[in-house]
Amino acid sequence: MPEEKPDQRQHDTSDSSRADASGDTKDMKIAGCPVHVTYHAHPDGTWIVQGSVQCGAEDQRTSQIVTVGPYPDRDTGEKDLFDRIATLLGRNEDRNTSRIKNWA
Repeated sequence: MPEEKPDQRQHDTSDSSRADASGDTKDMKIAGCPVHVTYHAHPDGTWIVQGSVQCGAEDQRTSQIVTVGPYPDRDTGEKDLFDRIATLLGRNEDRNTSRIKNWA
């Protein structure tokens, strides 16, 4: 049986280590709404990122799924997903940062 050097495994960036990252998830809140993000690696090296957003009062709570991709890397897909979720929830601006002068 061939002996494997310990540092060989640490630096292995083959498709098998890439596939291990597929299915990773993140849970967070955006604008007070729970968001669950899942990353999916494809054999061709691209990534699909999917997020489910739940928002609304308890009796009016709705859920929506947003899927983006394929992208060459996870970070690009994640950024696009967050941009789409922000658009979905509405881009609220603080009175102090708004370009419109508020006199109230």
